[in-house]
Amino acid sequence: MRSVAARLGIIFLIGAVAGTAYDYVHVYYRVLAYEHPDFIGTSLAFVPMEFGVSAVMGALAARFLSSRLAAPAVTLKRTALDGLLLLVSYWFTGIFSGQNTLTFVSLLPLVGVAIATRPTRFVLAGSLFAAIVGPLSEISVSAAGIFHYLHADPIPIWLPLLWMVAAAAFMDVAILLKVCFLPLRDVSVKEEKIHGADKQGAIGGG
Repeated sequence: MRSVAARLGIIFLIGAVAGTAYDYVHVYYRVLAYEHPDFIGTSLAFVPMEFGVSAVMGALAARFLSSRLAAPAVTLKRTALDGLLLLVSYWFTGIFSGQNTLTFVSLLPLVGVAIATRPTRFVLAGSLFAAIVGPLSEISVSAAGIFHYLHADPIPIWLPLLWMVAAAAFMDVAILLKVCFLPLRDVSVKEEKIHGADKQGAIGGG
């Protein structure tokens, strides 16, 4: 359990740093504005914490899903791909700031790549969960007076798609850092190896 907690701590740091960098694209392109900015338009008192907690919640959601659905194998190459997809998604939402329909259309192929390249039930469920819970959390934060979108009230129509792309990155990191449970077949293989080693030890000891 301590090992999982330590890995969640790493995920918090990754989310805090990467999320703040991604979010600044929205600040720079005037997609959103913080009510009390404290550093070149953003809020370092809030944004790192927001994205750190979001990353941890995403990892815990992935862990929960992996106890019921087999999580796909993830490599560093795959994680880099999903990180790039998320960066491009943020860039599109920035350069098309104020054009919500165009932004929505531009994000569709990125969501397609994130999901269609590994259409497992785990990925589909995680993506749909993020598409619902992510925007709802932003509506709550916006209602609390922390930030607001400049071209939508309360959120733009493309936000669920952005969260779907982000979900792929969340799930990658959770799987890569072994926060998720192993697929049942991998667990059974490991158990067979352990039992096999025990039997060999017993034979050798006899």
